Amino acid sequence: MVVLYNRYGESFHFSAISWRSILTIAKTYGWKPAGTVAPPAKLDFGVSPAAKNAWDGNYSNPQGQTVLPKDAAALGAAIEHARAAGIKLKSAWRNFPEFCRNRGFIIQAPFAAASFIDRPVHAAHTESSHYQRAS
Repeated sequence: MVVLYNRYGESFHFSAISWRSILTIAKTYGWKPAGTVAPPAKLDFGVSPAAKNAWDGNYSNPQGQTVLPKDAAALGAAIEHARAAGIKLKSAWRNFPEFCRNRGFIIQAPFAAASFIDRPVHAAHTESSHYQRAS
């Protein structure tokens, strides 16, 4: 899973396969990737110190890297060009070009919810007002 976050707190969620498809379609329709900016120290979970120093500018491995505004706008424009050329895109991607025009974004894996699964849930949060336990 890949999640893109822009500066307004909006996000786009893609499967890894869909994200790679978006990148491939955009390249086919004129996008020339400028490369990403390495993730800030707070977002580079699991990135070794050596990898931090040798950032390759990738888009496909979600680590908190930044796609700068001009590059993001070009990516969105290429997707619009693909759509205008008759390429059928998933309806969920309809607003992606507009998202890209909102001054860049970061590429991140979703934060794991697993740490919350084993924690006990407070009783007040286990029942809705429409649910009554049988006596």
